[in-house]
Amino acid sequence: MQSKQLNLTDFRYGLDSRRSELTSRSGVLIKCENAHINQGAEVEKRKAFVKTGLPNETFGLLATTSGLLTFGSRNISAFTGPVNLNGLAATYNHITGVFQITFSPSSPAYIIGDKIIISGLLPPAAIPDPNGTRVITGNTGTVVSFNIGTSIFGFSGNLVNGTIQLQFPYPFQYQQLNDPNTTPTLYNIIAIGPNSLGILTQFTISGLLPSYFVVGSVFTVSGITNPQLFYLNGPQVVTGMSVSGGNTLITAGGRFPLGAGTSTGNITIKANTTALTSIVAACLFNDFAFVVAYFGTDIGIFYNGGLVNDFFSGQMFSNITSNANLATELANYLNATKGYIASVSGAVVTCTSVNPSDLSKATPGGNFSANPTITSTAGTLVVTPLSQAVESIIGESAVASFTITAIDQLDGAGSIAHVYIDNVGNTDLLSGIITAGTVNALAAAVALNINTTNPIVGISAQSNGGTVIITLPPGSSNNDALLLVIANARACVDSCYFIVNIGSTGALTLTSIVPTGGVNILSAPVVSSGTTFNFVKAIIANLVAGSSGYTGGSIDLGTGSIALYISRLSVSSNSPSIAAVATWSTTGNGTISLAQTNAGFSAKLSRASVASNISGDTIVGAVPTPSVTAIPIGGKGPFLYQWNFYSGSNEVKVGSPTKATVAFTADIISSTNANAKAQSNNLTRPISGIVTAKFSCTITDTGITPNVIAITPPLTVTVAYITGFTKPLQNNNGYGFINFN
Repeated sequence: MQSKQLNLTDFRYGLDSRRSELTSRSGVLIKCENAHINQGAEVEKRKAFVKTGLPNETFGLLATTSGLLTFGSRNISAFTGPVNLNGLAATYNHITGVFQITFSPSSPAYIIGDKIIISGLLPPAAIPDPNGTRVITGNTGTVVSFNIGTSIFGFSGNLVNGTIQLQFPYPFQYQQLNDPNTTPTLYNIIAIGPNSLGILTQFTISGLLPSYFVVGSVFTVSGITNPQLFYLNGPQVVTGMSVSGGNTLITAGGRFPLGAGTSTGNITIKANTTALTSIVAACLFNDFAFVVAYFGTDIGIFYNGGLVNDFFSGQMFSNITSNANLATELANYLNATKGYIASVSGAVVTCTSVNPSDLSKATPGGNFSANPTITSTAGTLVVTPLSQAVESIIGESAVASFTITAIDQLDGAGSIAHVYIDNVGNTDLLSGIITAGTVNALAAAVALNINTTNPIVGISAQSNGGTVIITLPPGSSNNDALLLVIANARACVDSCYFIVNIGSTGALTLTSIVPTGGVNILSAPVVSSGTTFNFVKAIIANLVAGSSGYTGGSIDLGTGSIALYISRLSVSSNSPSIAAVATWSTTGNGTISLAQTNAGFSAKLSRASVASNISGDTIVGAVPTPSVTAIPIGGKGPFLYQWNFYSGSNEVKVGSPTKATVAFTADIISSTNANAKAQSNNLTRPISGIVTAKFSCTITDTGITPNVIAITPPLTVTVAYITGFTKPLQNNNGYGFINFN
């Protein structure tokens, strides 16, 4: 019988279909179907093209050095895994066949129609085996559902072993791309505290943040009400991130103040609004994907998963739905440029020319004009110049202050541990804990320590009673710069106090002291024993030994009563004043007054600037300015006033330093007898030039016992004088004037 099998023993010359079989040499194949000749001249079956399923809402395919890359806007958590199922709660409805798994705190980001693979799960008894490939039928964010078929028995309990994973075949990889047209999304802050090092600020954010929120991202904090932590409100930069218990832990905001409690608030970041709908083009550049993608009608251009901002700078997306949002976007673009900084208040953008090497300082003479091009018919854009093209002037030194209200006179000492100031880093101005036996002595010791040991060049301090006044280098901060003062123990920088007197036959049990909006700061009730002195001393010891973040001080009023001060250990200069309520039981005639405080007591000046002009060349002697009034805000009265000289030229004088309304004077030298005047008064200043000085007024409220004080903002007095003219000229030539700023 003839064989139906043909054996080819030699086709060393491979496949050559270019020639006829009549002219080909021996050992050449003419035709090969569904086969392949490899490099060893062996016949192999041809590889078939097989359709492979990728997860829903993925687009495009790009070959990279590490595999095949596909894209989408789905959360990356759906593509990570496998996820452990051991111990998770699950239910099975034997009538509908639906198997549900409850994840904590949130499920992977599966969507309906996704294929998942369950493996290694020990199947609950008497129900269909959930292992294998399943199709997602529901995902609530915590509960994932899929069908395994009906049965006789149901199930409710915890799973044993097993994993779940999105069906995502090798060698595919996923890259998440987010719509550049985004809107602000709010996330709640549920706690604020120190990080694991105990010093840096750590925010605990409710839930998981989008995958594009990483170290280096900028977010905005608002709504923090804790006075010790208020400085965290505003823009912050992420320095560390982790996830714990379904919440996101973010390290940002610099040093965490010692003794500060927790607070709540929120953060605002950008979140994806429109899902990816198509990939227009994709290629590799330096081994990373460069992609052009559509999100509905929005287009995004990405490199290695990040938006290429150069393509979108200046573009206002459709999510801008209000003037305030538009102002924020404009400010963001201005801040991305060199040489300018912008801030936003409502729908107003304020732009300032700055020194690129030091963003806290304006460029000398850095004036500029804004010429907007308006192409929209939906509204108007108005440009208002805030400063004209004038010559630059030397920056003034910013001044900040805080007041030590009490120490513990019963213990004989009080301490200040730290003083921090804004815009000059997180450096402590004190070299260690400063302790003294009186309020005035403690303020003087703090000022002396700052002057002799603080590490920042240009900072100086002086004391006035219990007030410490700190002067910063020119250009480093604003007047009333933010101070963060941290007391050690038995020294108070708040002005909340009780008048305590246990009486001649009294006995008191103090059960609670509750600051406004807070909780009881006593660790246990305090019972009087013998004298008011011993009772107050026991209360302060209770506060100092506790962990409430409060301390105490005392002032003996000399009438059998003692003022018991309550103060936060850590207080910022713009923290609101506190009040408190005490709860006590009594026998006999003992009393504790309701807390008093200087809440809202402050001081201001009646005018921001005045000027006095002198014409001619015959006037000599004192030149009065228009008057300025120091005005108390709040308090009870009557008030005492004391104008104080800070620094500068002692030729500038205040007329009546103990009056609320005063005028300042200075010597203006006329041209006719300038030399004689200078010689007779032994003046050392030049005949032409300026003299400057700084003053403030301390207002004492004598209607509150103990008295409380408020200090006006520093007042800069500048006297300019020009000599050598015989008559007035235009533009103030020949005039002397005094300016208040």
